[in-house]
Amino acid sequence: MSDRYHVTISLISAFLLCLVFVRSMTQRRMLTTLREKYLFLRRQDSEQQEELSLLRKNRAQESEFKENLRNAELTTSLQQSRLHNQQTTNICDPPERYNYILAMKENGLEADQIAGLLSISVQEARQLTRLADLAHTG
Repeated sequence: MSDRYHVTISLISAFLLCLVFVRSMTQRRMLTTLREKYLFLRRQDSEQQEELSLLRKNRAQESEFKENLRNAELTTSLQQSRLHNQQTTNICDPPERYNYILAMKENGLEADQIAGLLSISVQEARQLTRLADLAHTG
């Protein structure tokens, strides 16, 4: 019985050893698989972080572009309204005093005579006669 007992114990030990070996091999495969998944996920996370950084940079550039566009539109709008005002001003009649000064000049009065009649300086009268000429020729 003692030989049988030793054989049985040896067989059970060998069986248990095989079970432990098989279990360790499956655990090792599972560990390798998990390690590969971990590395894959780390690479994927790194790529997504780079993509996120690029998206943030693009968003900042887009915001800057929108702000520049808004400023350009505002500038254009102001320039167009100024241009419209200039065109409208050019269409209007010259101020009434230019018409008076031009009439005096056409009647043969000189700048110093116009200055005396309007109680202004001679220099101002000369300037007003030139402006009156420009207003009627422009």
